[in-house]
Amino acid sequence: MKMITRIHAGPAAAALAAMAMVSSAWGQAPAPPAPGTTFNGQSPVTAASPSPGNFPELKQDAAGNWLVGFEHLASFSFGRHKVDYEDTLKPKGLGAKRLALLIGDTRDPVEMPTEPGQSGTIPARILALEGKKVRVSGYMLPIKLENGLVTQCLLLRNQMMCCYGRQPELNEWVVVTMKGKGVPSTMDTVLAFYGTLHVGEIFENHIFEGLYQLDCEKISIQ
Repeated sequence: MKMITRIHAGPAAAALAAMAMVSSAWGQAPAPPAPGTTFNGQSPVTAASPSPGNFPELKQDAAGNWLVGFEHLASFSFGRHKVDYEDTLKPKGLGAKRLALLIGDTRDPVEMPTEPGQSGTIPARILALEGKKVRVSGYMLPIKLENGLVTQCLLLRNQMMCCYGRQPELNEWVVVTMKGKGVPSTMDTVLAFYGTLHVGEIFENHIFEGLYQLDCEKISIQ
């Protein structure tokens, strides 16, 4: 499996850690296991290639950019979960909801990989996107600013991942590096990111940062 080495130290990892802290602060019911996914808290999940039913046909715009969405990028399972369906805390009474907000729910957290090639398999259909000119839409989470402009950000599948307590799956974000001087911070708005997509595990100082990196040439409001 391809490993991408990045120069700057881990701003993406810091942003993901912040998202994980937000996620742990809000109680949530465990999601049902995805088809073919093994939840045992120990063994990694090896994903099969996306089937035609869950991998929509890829199309190109007039400029030749492949219209890639998270329905493609997140169409497979990667990594592993720690699952404990035993409720260690069962608040009751009028204060139950308030108490639940203060106690983290760790029944189904996503475990970050620690070594390249040990946590899952990226399907061939996804690997085929390596080096392609693409347009990917989602939400911006700035992670590096220079002179008030965003030079690096995470492209998130939806706002639930950064603001409302759902820890993202390992294929639900893209590490974006802007070309040039950067762009204004534009959050809470669906944006289209244009550039060259790179596919492969990104590790920096042995810290996992993602599966996708985009060398972004421009963004626009979707």
